[in-house]
Amino acid sequence: MKTLVYSIQSGGASFVTWGLAQRPDTIAVIDLFCREEAPCLDVEAAEYDVILKCVVNTKVPLERQIESFRPDRLVLVTRNIGDLTRSLTTKLYRDLGGSLEAKLAIYHDVLLRGLPLFDEVVSYERFAAHVPENRRTLREIVEFGKSQSAWCRKFYGHKWGLGALRESIPSPDEGEDRP
Repeated sequence: MKTLVYSIQSGGASFVTWGLAQRPDTIAVIDLFCREEAPCLDVEAAEYDVILKCVVNTKVPLERQIESFRPDRLVLVTRNIGDLTRSLTTKLYRDLGGSLEAKLAIYHDVLLRGLPLFDEVVSYERFAAHVPENRRTLREIVEFGKSQSAWCRKFYGHKWGLGALRESIPSPDEGEDRP
């Protein structure tokens, strides 16, 4: 099964993607670079569940991400708009993939008109509240994702951001051709 997780930057989608990717037969890309179009990943999906997270941007609209990736399931991650805006305005990447204002306008439009596209809508706040405290922190998720990015570079160039999240994937240095 292929799942596309969609949100705005600082919307909590990396954390939700990590949470969805806890089964050992899953490959999760927790941060497709915002200006990249999602690859199809049908070959990987024949063997694994594939979860790919992408974010609102002005360069690649959601419709094109869906057309390119062809997900079986589409998940929208929402976050309190005040918290999201406060968080995103402090980030260096706030204007990466379009101005903050333009991305907020797209996100607002998705929330007003685009909800029927999604199979599931996940509230970041509710999701985070149900994660036991002994689970990984967001910092640990990001660091683990960075450690897996060599796999992504080997197979797909530099499009992947934080990369694949799957502990049982051998690193490319271990001589494996694919996960």
